[in-house]
Amino acid sequence: MGSFLNVVAYRMPLGMSVIWKPSHCPKCETPILARDNVPVLGWLWLRGKCRSCSEPISPRYAIVEAVMALTFIVLAYAELFSGGANLPTGPLTEGRGALENILEPHWTLLRVYAFHCALMCVLMCVVLVDLDGVRFPWSWIVPLIFAFLILTKWTYYDAKPIMSDELPKSSGLAVVLLPFLLVWFFGQDSTGRKNSYFLFAAASAFLGFGVLPTITALTVACVAILWAGTRVAKPPITRQRLFGSDFYLASMLQIVFWKQLHAIIAP
Repeated sequence: MGSFLNVVAYRMPLGMSVIWKPSHCPKCETPILARDNVPVLGWLWLRGKCRSCSEPISPRYAIVEAVMALTFIVLAYAELFSGGANLPTGPLTEGRGALENILEPHWTLLRVYAFHCALMCVLMCVVLVDLDGVRFPWSWIVPLIFAFLILTKWTYYDAKPIMSDELPKSSGLAVVLLPFLLVWFFGQDSTGRKNSYFLFAAASAFLGFGVLPTITALTVACVAILWAGTRVAKPPITRQRLFGSDFYLASMLQIVFWKQLHAIIAP
């Protein structure tokens, strides 16, 4: 999945097909062989270079592939194998191991897990586009939001009410405006801000508006911690256009610890 997201993030802003044209070297345009297209391992085998022209291949490809694999594994342990114990309304079934999920699948739980993995894929795609300094196109945003809302109803239709669109009564309009203030404060430019707005919109469409307080707080914490880490590094690391990556981490924490976070704002 990480390989595909790399392709989407590179080709989509250029208006190129993300399906029909095979992966190729951006310099010599030689198609990448199937054996060299294995996630992470392919980049390591080639030592980060094109097999044909020896043009360096950005390590970003391997990093994204590794991050997505780790994301799916973490969500599987926190949600799929626990029977949904991370969900705010409680588990959908008893804890289940990997083998039991294969032999006796719980389809609602599998749908919820796949749905949350899809959210992380969408967020990663936006993060990659933002890192390139490109605005995520509106021609994709509007259809995606509608698709998210439709898929949400299908994913949860026979489950307990997992999502909550209710915000804390004491917060009112402030909680709704907080994400926008956060984006305005940390956004580097109009492109970065608009990409960040879509990140919040996607998370709300997938998880419900009820996650806005906690996911905003988690994002602030991630920004502060990672910013402090870059300042104490020797030499200091310059963090540019990384609000999206902070939000990605916050979203994963929101899903993994959803039950505990929900208990804080709605005891």
